[in-house]
Amino acid sequence: MELLWKVWVRVYEDTYYNLIKNQQEGTTAWINLWAPGKFYPVENDLSLMISTDMYQEFFLEELVKEINYLDYSIYHLDGKDALHHLDMILDIPKLNAIQWVAGASESVAGVAKWIPLYKKIQANGKAIIVYCNPDEVTLVIDSLKPEGLLISVNCETEKEARELLNNYGWEGFYWWE
Repeated sequence: MELLWKVWVRVYEDTYYNLIKNQQEGTTAWINLWAPGKFYPVENDLSLMISTDMYQEFFLEELVKEINYLDYSIYHLDGKDALHHLDMILDIPKLNAIQWVAGASESVAGVAKWIPLYKKIQANGKAIIVYCNPDEVTLVIDSLKPEGLLISVNCETEKEARELLNNYGWEGFYWWE
């Protein structure tokens, strides 16, 4: 694990961060978020197959090391079978956010089912990404605190996206213009 850690840092520094730090402020990654310093989504998709004891023994130390190295981090929590590690993950002080993805067996719709989970994440001081359909946006806004809340909505057309933004008074806030 120590060897992998050293390689990860070297790759991040030499082939990513050092190439861009003098060209632009901040960084981004596959999760399509931006942060003003070193940022990367951390994850462990294997976690759904192991116990919390094994997670703590084999992965937690490296996860904390990676989060502490970064200026900003978000944990990619993938699937309901990985939820048994959430309390341990939420206890990591420097972790900024959680990206919860219900998993392949769950439909995108059905955000109401996960509102208690989102509230728990927010209650522990972490930001969240909520993926929902346009008809679920009101539920998300009404149920969760706005601080640290990123709502990702899948609209079928540009017209639908513009209408959604206008319905919430966000007209003129178009990232694509």
